Amino acid sequence: MRRLISILAVCAASAMGASALRPQAPAANRPNVVLIMSDDMGYADLSSYGATDIKTPNIDSIGRAGVRLTDFYANGVLCSPTRAGLINGRYQQRYLIDNVVGGTTPPLKITGESLPQLLKNNGYATGLVGKWHLGSTVDVGPRAQGFEYFFGFMGSHVDFYHHNRGPAAPDLWENDSSIYPQFDGEYMTDLITDRSIQFIERSAAARRPFFVDVAYNAPHWPYQAPGKPSPCSRDRRSATAPAGQHGHARGL
Repeated sequence: MRRLISILAVCAASAMGASALRPQAPAANRPNVVLIMSDDMGYADLSSYGATDIKTPNIDSIGRAGVRLTDFYANGVLCSPTRAGLINGRYQQRYLIDNVVGGTTPPLKITGESLPQLLKNNGYATGLVGKWHLGSTVDVGPRAQGFEYFFGFMGSHVDFYHHNRGPAAPDLWENDSSIYPQFDGEYMTDLITDRSIQFIERSAAARRPFFVDVAYNAPHWPYQAPGKPSPCSRDRRSATAPAGQHGHARGL
């Protein structure tokens, strides 16, 4: 997680008001936004929030250097609803996404007014690196919602080393093209970090303000440690931890 700090170092601001979506001054005077999202992490999974069995010094340092929220709630407890609310800025129930996308839950509706689309319309380079989980085909994928660049996976989870949900379900994309198994054996957390840094560097070189959604799949299942490549085993998550605590606040 050390390079997580490198990403934050180039972030000039983490939030933008409605006025920022109107025509703006040159890029030098406009904030860059790096949004980092972890997946399936409860508030008590960080040592800065009371975890005693897990040490997260680099993530804790982000809070020390910025703001640490102690009374803040996600808009949903599952992956897709949380992301739908974030991307479109409206309650996810307005789009019938109160569960994970798939089955009876539709993909996120394309409105032309999503957060990345509005930023793109106003000259921002927009990128999503990591997890999408709001639609499994390119016509409802990240680029259809306003992300100029996408690297990651469409579904709910992915093998950290082999980037699939089983032998018949590959899931690794760059923009609108499947690139599986191009990076087979490379750890997904590192791939997301590296591609995020590359996106930031390209945007800076082009002198464009940028918004990048860095959507890590960690610590979502499967539980595969770095440096220990293997196919993922079956889910053995404990059902004893209360929701919103140790490892079960989904989509945060």
